[in-house]
Amino acid sequence: MFSVITPVYNRADLIQNAVKSVLGQTCPDWELIIVDDGSEDELDKALVPFESNEKIKVIHQENGGVSRARNVGIAASRGDYIAFLDADDTWQPNHLEVLNELILAYPDAGFYGTWASVLFQNGTVRNKPAYFEGKPETEYFENFYKAYDEDKRVKLFQMSTSCIAKKAIDRVGVFQEGCKIGEDLDLTLRAAAYFPFVLTAATTAVYNHQESVATKESAFDVNWCFFDHAEIIYQDKAVPEDKKEHLKSLMTWFEMRRCRHLLLLGKREEARESYQKIKHVKRLKKDLLINRVLLCMPVWAVQLIFKLRWRAQA
Repeated sequence: MFSVITPVYNRADLIQNAVKSVLGQTCPDWELIIVDDGSEDELDKALVPFESNEKIKVIHQENGGVSRARNVGIAASRGDYIAFLDADDTWQPNHLEVLNELILAYPDAGFYGTWASVLFQNGTVRNKPAYFEGKPETEYFENFYKAYDEDKRVKLFQMSTSCIAKKAIDRVGVFQEGCKIGEDLDLTLRAAAYFPFVLTAATTAVYNHQESVATKESAFDVNWCFFDHAEIIYQDKAVPEDKKEHLKSLMTWFEMRRCRHLLLLGKREEARESYQKIKHVKRLKKDLLINRVLLCMPVWAVQLIFKLRWRAQA
């Protein structure tokens, strides 16, 4: 059974669309756990049409953030597979059916991900994942770190298209509470240390980038918890050495991004310290040069460049 976890905070205007997309699934073996994270709007009123459905459970808690809300949902779940759906996103009717087919084909995996059409603020839609151009529709990754290290486009899944096996949750733990940004990436990177990943180009959801506020106020928070968890993985003898090496290379790339975020915040000295941690990996030579130039520029100029040129790569 799938346990669908939907954290919600002040999304009374959108929650019905999300719930209806779960009710419309062609795969009937699911439960939906909605965790109200201290909403102050008319969420209860919006959920009235679904209160008689025995497959839907609503949990109320004081506002504690999306990670705590998801963890509360996981703790209350009964399924062997945890699927996530944010309140401002929706699923296509075949979403769980596609995930179930992946699970049957690759039962040893710990993570499964599909693709979502991305609806942007300007009304444009991105329908196809660039990573899968010229590749099979579904790929199995024994070492997801390697795939991510070599091609960043492989991180094509959103939280609302992610499914994690309960066995993986039991092995690596739940979401890191207090992590303002990257809590989803942190969990997936921990799972990748011990389990294969399966990704498909099948479009099974709509990610509403226009409405999403998950990282709106913390986009430049540099306290990414996966840096600390990576250090723990390096010390774990149960993790193969080739995975550790690719994770180290991947974290070097993330350190590059953290350096830029520190510059955007005007924390020049911390940015210099971050830059010193970056190993001179050959394929990052261009990025290293860019960061070095940015370190010499005033903050306003760095921010302007960010807005005009490299927002997506920061």
